[in-house]
Amino acid sequence: MQKKLKIFSRICFGIAVASLMIGASFHGYRIHPENAANYNIGVAMGIIMITAFAVFLLAGIILTIIGKRK
Repeated sequence: MQKKLKIFSRICFGIAVASLMIGASFHGYRIHPENAANYNIGVAMGIIMITAFAVFLLAGIILTIIGKRK
């Protein structure tokens, strides 16, 4: 069971890093506010990806702590 927790925690950390990279790729849309549609997409995706980063980072930390206790 402990090996599964370790695998799941590493998957969570990997998804957290990937969500940061995806969110950073939308940063270019926010640089030019004169195009309102692209600006709104950039802002929305930035918020979604930073939220996903926080959720998966927290899940990875919690799974790591649970795995170390058992």
